[in-house]
Amino acid sequence: MHEIMVVVQSVLIDLEKVALLPKRKRKLLGLTYKSVFIYMFCLVLIILSSCTVVHQGMITALHPINKSDVVYVDEAVGYSKIHYFIGFGGYRTASQVHEAKQKLFANYPLSKGESFENLILPERKTFFPFITRSEVFVFSDVVRRDTNYSITLNDAYLEKLKPRRQDNTNFFKINQRVIFKGVLNNHFNATIINFNHDKRITLLVHHPNKIKVRNVTQDMIFSKEDQFGELSLGEDISFLTGHNLIDTGTLIGLNPEYGLVQTEKRAVKVELKNLIKKNIQKSE
Repeated sequence: MHEIMVVVQSVLIDLEKVALLPKRKRKLLGLTYKSVFIYMFCLVLIILSSCTVVHQGMITALHPINKSDVVYVDEAVGYSKIHYFIGFGGYRTASQVHEAKQKLFANYPLSKGESFENLILPERKTFFPFITRSEVFVFSDVVRRDTNYSITLNDAYLEKLKPRRQDNTNFFKINQRVIFKGVLNNHFNATIINFNHDKRITLLVHHPNKIKVRNVTQDMIFSKEDQFGELSLGEDISFLTGHNLIDTGTLIGLNPEYGLVQTEKRAVKVELKNLIKKNIQKSE
């Protein structure tokens, strides 16, 4: 979807360039607003009709529990993404499934008594003109047995995982459960699965009837931690609106710059400085 938006943006830029040309030059080139618009519209239509997504995957058998009581405590995700241009690319990755599995182990340290069970390996390929995006996910249930059970990774294995470990930000980490603020005044539960080189964050967004993959900026993601400095999630709070009016709601999420406040009608992203509470300071 990000690639499509780039194409649409380039179309708008081209239209703007045509508008800046002198009328005589546009006439000599045979360019009119109508002809350029029709050309660009057909180009975007071809690109959109060429986009295809193919899904496939598998699930492993349930591991034996050895008659011990277990508790399902979480779901962990490993993620790998490769782009191909006209069939070229991906030379640095020998196996996407192996890379995604290593990221799962590297970015979700197991506590004593925990283990990964029921691995699911979905793969998604998205085809654009000239560009193919291949994504592999490794989902795993995290189960906890009694405290006598433990899995230990030795130093040699940890060294192999080191290149796959992604540095967490000061506020977010891989496999963290967060709130994603949509474009409309709604919000969804989500899971962080990747930090990208362009500083965008890849999420699994849990919509009511499906799960979507989204690449978003940090200001659209909010922590669900109970406490952040002087602020506590779930408390009633007042905030300043854009017209210097005061509104009220319940604080449901936080990130380093904004708070997410649920009012009676919508979820509002509010700068921390506009939250009316003593000693609120912006996170470093």
